[in-house]
Amino acid sequence: MSGRLLEGRFEEAQSMSWSKLLNPVFEIDLVHRPYCGGELKIIEALEEQAVIEKMLA
Repeated sequence: MSGRLLEGRFEEAQSMSWSKLLNPVFEIDLVHRPYCGGELKIIEALEEQAVIEKMLA
């Protein structure tokens, strides 16, 4: 691939929302609720390693 093509894809990815970037990975709609179609929203973000490990234990 040429440098310009890769640069264009990087710029496109930067402008995409997190939900659109993760959609192909998880193969689920991360924008809409599955049953009512309402919009999903982030209610909390876990960033501390100890808290994440406790939640996953």
